[in-house]
Amino acid sequence: MTGPASQWDLLSAIPLEIGEVPADRLDAEVRQALVALLSALDLDRVGLLELDGPEGPPSPGGTRAVGRPGTPPLAAEEVLSFRWVLSELKGGRAVALPRLPSGLPSHASSEQRWAARTGAGALLSVPLRAAGRLAAILWADAFGRPGGFSQEDTGRLRLVGGVLLGALRQRLSLDLLRCELAEARSRIEGLERQLASAVPRAPEDLSLKGVERAHLLTVLSRCGWRVEGRGNAAETLRLTPSTLRYRMRILGIGRPG
Repeated sequence: MTGPASQWDLLSAIPLEIGEVPADRLDAEVRQALVALLSALDLDRVGLLELDGPEGPPSPGGTRAVGRPGTPPLAAEEVLSFRWVLSELKGGRAVALPRLPSGLPSHASSEQRWAARTGAGALLSVPLRAAGRLAAILWADAFGRPGGFSQEDTGRLRLVGGVLLGALRQRLSLDLLRCELAEARSRIEGLERQLASAVPRAPEDLSLKGVERAHLLTVLSRCGWRVEGRGNAAETLRLTPSTLRYRMRILGIGRPG
């Protein structure tokens, strides 16, 4: 068992310029950081659990975890069933218990059963907040042995976890922005197709009547075939409504449908 993790060991777990890592490499970089934390803390399992649900109780989001061989996988649902731990984290307080079950209050029944069932010997959990709510949990534990971390490590873990969460949230924001841009582009293309189908094609007849007929059709279509009233075609063409109706009759123009 090594001593408490040094500040350099914990902070060096953050990849340099992680905020600039390409999206397709970010998960690998976060995993590498968790592996470094696992080694620095000398524990058996480390995970970053993102949470959904800005209102009401938090629900599982993305889970990224690493562990030593033979360690059970980290399940967000199990972590969120620990009512006492969750209440501490939601209150902004880290949970640092290097010698389980010592330190667990009597009402932490779920946590006590978990420690007895799994042989958990140490637990270190740090809340990560964003927009005024619990946005993620940095979780680390050991089985069958106590932990070598100190209370000072919790502050350093907040920093490490905050950087990792920030990078993940930045990628999520970029992904959402790309989706919104794609949807906007699709809507614009749809509107352009509708407009193209609504505006008559240029006539093959380039005679004076043919050109006049095409121009009247274009203006009438854009004005919703309103000859009178607000935004009417006659006003746009600088004609009286009666003159426009006369020209429509002469040119064989009738409102479609």
